[in-house]
Amino acid sequence: MSEFSKERCLSPIRLLVIESNDPGSTPIGEVLARSGSEPVEIERAASVAEAVQRLERGGIQVALLDLAAAGAEGLKVLAVLGKAAPEVALVVMTDSADESAALDAIRRGAQDTLIKGQAHHPVIQRTLRNAIERQAIRADLIRARASDHFLVTHDRLTLLLNRSEFRDQLHANLRRAVRDRIPLALLFIGIDRFKAVNVSLGRSAGDELLQEVATRLTESIRISDVVARVGSDEFVVMLHSVTREHGPAKTAQTLLESLARPYQISGREIWVTASMGIAVFPRDGKTPEALIRNAEAATVAAKAGGANRYHYYAEYMNKLTAERFETEERLRHAVEGEELLVYFQPQVDVSAGKIAGAEALMRWMDPHRGMIPPNDFIPIAEETGLIISMGEWILRAACEQATRWSQDIQVGVNVSSRQLARKGFSQVVARVLRETGLAPSRLDLEITESCILDTGGLTMATLISLRKLGVRISIDDFGTGYSSLIALKNLPIDGLKIDRAFVRNIPADQGDATITRALITMATGLGRTLIAEGVETREQMQFLYAEGCQLLQGYLFSKPIPAREFASYLEAEKAPWAEILEDLPI
Repeated sequence: MSEFSKERCLSPIRLLVIESNDPGSTPIGEVLARSGSEPVEIERAASVAEAVQRLERGGIQVALLDLAAAGAEGLKVLAVLGKAAPEVALVVMTDSADESAALDAIRRGAQDTLIKGQAHHPVIQRTLRNAIERQAIRADLIRARASDHFLVTHDRLTLLLNRSEFRDQLHANLRRAVRDRIPLALLFIGIDRFKAVNVSLGRSAGDELLQEVATRLTESIRISDVVARVGSDEFVVMLHSVTREHGPAKTAQTLLESLARPYQISGREIWVTASMGIAVFPRDGKTPEALIRNAEAATVAAKAGGANRYHYYAEYMNKLTAERFETEERLRHAVEGEELLVYFQPQVDVSAGKIAGAEALMRWMDPHRGMIPPNDFIPIAEETGLIISMGEWILRAACEQATRWSQDIQVGVNVSSRQLARKGFSQVVARVLRETGLAPSRLDLEITESCILDTGGLTMATLISLRKLGVRISIDDFGTGYSSLIALKNLPIDGLKIDRAFVRNIPADQGDATITRALITMATGLGRTLIAEGVETREQMQFLYAEGCQLLQGYLFSKPIPAREFASYLEAEKAPWAEILEDLPI
């Protein structure tokens, strides 16, 4: 038994009750006095001013504030009481089960709340004892900041609890949750695309972002809750006294909204989002390790679902997490073990009836699981940084294949934000061109609009260097990002690719049809080459051709195919899709 627990059992609660003389209710002190189950030394104050005077003299452990005694100031008086006696725990008594008012009270410094008329002596005593204990823990943490112990138990960058100390506190709180039969919830928080910030803006900017995230998390939760940094870009929040199933979800939504606000980092405005997983004790785990593991698994599921969202834990998520880690490990071996393949999808000039170019696409043939879909491994490669080596591999493979083709057509290669932000990327491209012998004018590097936003000022310098080499640059997924017309006009780019999201429903969807017309007009006016991707029907082909877009790519003509099969397409006298082009007006 701890020293605090011994003192708790032996000493009476020293309570200051701040309540109005309401003739319609029983004074809280009288309720406690009747119980006789545990000694309570009660003092009373009829006003906030009187309470402050008493608190300043010391000797009080917990103050119970009846909001009716606060008058028009309401919960604002909590700050006054807290300033008068920072070591005293504060509990607020309200007239109704107003959840928003209770949360507001806790955010303003109260350790807990009670509902007048529903608080019986066991509930009151347990609430007071818990409030005193939490306040003591908080006071210990404040004192620890001035000691070496703080450095051992806290993360030095964010000043939050570190993983080890959080696990210890979680263990203690689980015992308390069992004793009081009150559920406890864990929120595991992962910052989306944090590595892109580190790569594009530098580690110091990443550290500054983490500090701001820590501040927002701390400001958005109750004082009684606990937040810790448990990984490079991972945080966890322990929610005390969860009384409703949707309580953790409300907190998660509040945190998502707070973290999604723009950040001022190193003189720049940036946006990041977070993904969160929720695990509830005891349903989702009865040990600290199980709760943390399952909350993290739910975070992985949230990221897989598109990020900037939260998920409650479910048993199947552990399997998903295990599969993801297995995929990551196998992917590392794939890069070294020559399991990656390059496929090509033709880009057809429908007016000339011939292949004008091809996009190189990465495929992974796992020896145990067969062909792995790109959506299952490209995001993992981006997150882990494997995309750097994989990107250079496909660049080299595409250039080598293009030198063997019977026609001098262009080959498009996708470039990730992590590649573009990496110093020396233009030198990598120059070396690959030199070693493979491909003419620079035949290489078309495809970057996305979001890639431009991610890498900021580094983009322009890199693009200029690439243009000096003589390679072409195109914006992929055009229309889905937020680049302004002025930025588009000033960027050193040669081509635009209309995203498949706009092509999918034309010509039936009038909205998509109108947007596509505008994109075609814009590209033509700026003198940029335009390709529409995702073309799957003759109706789409006819619409795009009629509107002035003649370079098309999609399953209507060919799915992505192996290098040898694509080379045979180039050598054939008649393309497989020749009959399709007969539908177009001459």
